[in-house]
Amino acid sequence: MRETTKIYKNSLIYSLGNFGSRILTFIMFPIYSYYLSTSQYGQYDLITAMMSLILPLLTLQIPESIMKFISEEKREVVIKTSLVMCTISIVVSGLIGTILSSILNCSFLILIWLELQLIQSYLLQITRALMKNKVYSFCSILSTFVMAISTLILLIKFNLGVNALIMGGIISVFCGIIYLAVKCDLINWIIRKNFSKKLLRRMINFSVPLIPTAIIWWLMNSSDKYVINYFLGQSFNGIYAISYKFPTIITILYGFYNLAWQDHVLLSKDKVDYQTIFTQFAHFIVYISIVVMYGAKFVTLYMVNSAYKEAYLYIPPLIIGMIFYCFSGFWGIAYRKNNQTQKEMFTSVLGAVINVLINVALIKFIGLWAAALSTMISFIIVAYIRYQDTSTYFNLKQNYLKIFKTLFIYCIFMGIYYIDNFYIISFALVISIIIFGQKNRFMIRDIIAIFQLKR
Repeated sequence: MRETTKIYKNSLIYSLGNFGSRILTFIMFPIYSYYLSTSQYGQYDLITAMMSLILPLLTLQIPESIMKFISEEKREVVIKTSLVMCTISIVVSGLIGTILSSILNCSFLILIWLELQLIQSYLLQITRALMKNKVYSFCSILSTFVMAISTLILLIKFNLGVNALIMGGIISVFCGIIYLAVKCDLINWIIRKNFSKKLLRRMINFSVPLIPTAIIWWLMNSSDKYVINYFLGQSFNGIYAISYKFPTIITILYGFYNLAWQDHVLLSKDKVDYQTIFTQFAHFIVYISIVVMYGAKFVTLYMVNSAYKEAYLYIPPLIIGMIFYCFSGFWGIAYRKNNQTQKEMFTSVLGAVINVLINVALIKFIGLWAAALSTMISFIIVAYIRYQDTSTYFNLKQNYLKIFKTLFIYCIFMGIYYIDNFYIISFALVISIIIFGQKNRFMIRDIIAIFQLKR
């Protein structure tokens, strides 16, 4: 089986579960927009952003090392050692969290949600290590479905506001943990005596440099929200949260691919054809982003509460930022393959500093545009540095004529996007879908072949 076909197959397995769950999340948002004010949604967005910052600190990014060491050590040793570290993290974070909740007068529900996410992060990576990709995907579907039902009941019937979303998150993650524990026979792994202190030290040495990297990526993705909240207020943050939600569709799609890409690079001992893989990957990311951009404009203008309609203005620069975020992630896998996570950390730090400086410097003058532009610029710079840094490893040869053509097409669609005409936008959306299909016809052919083989 060709390398690209293998990656597509694994990507499909991951995406069938995760994309379905994400679609349900986007379907739910218009409902949320009618029961939560922009200020309330901004508050919820800040809570989830803060949790995504704290989680890497609690786990020490050990879950990220499981796939790295599963190909180098005995499977039972890696999994048992990971579970021991998970237990330690639960106890320590629970004690610290309880104390801080009392001091800062924070909702105890947030701590419970965070603890459950910690457990789930370990179990998801263990599921991947056991090659149970279908279980991994279905867990996402199950969790999202449970969250959708529970939040609807708590939000509409009991009118709990932001707490409805937090409690829904708790219920959904708990159900996901139970499902993973059963499917992975967690009890069997817990009672085994294969713990290795030596391996734990190696996993920590590999993972700890990824903590600053995770924090820095958080700064690049989420610091905007806190800058906006400080200078402009929660209502503006609610609008920006919607602007940011649609470009993340691209990173979600990349996330499915990246899981399979990591599996392929970290577990494969054969020579990898990076040129072919990257070319097809770039075509997919760039042209699907145009489709997402126009789809996002339709949703924000015609399906969302009018209080959020301004959000469509900031989507294009954020989408460009997400494209380069995907490129930097693709090239960044070379750091992990070669145990150079310190370099990954350095590029992330640089990007975060640039992001914050531009945002703070301009937000008083151009408002939410500062957040969107700072995100775009910082991701472009990080992607460029990583490309230069890993070019010898990937040995990619760039076709500058194709790059120029792609930029030209993208600029045309960007200009049309801001035309306020329903029929022109509809026509552009159809054309973007056609171009996406034409540019990715070989990938589509391979995916169809995979489905036919399954039959």
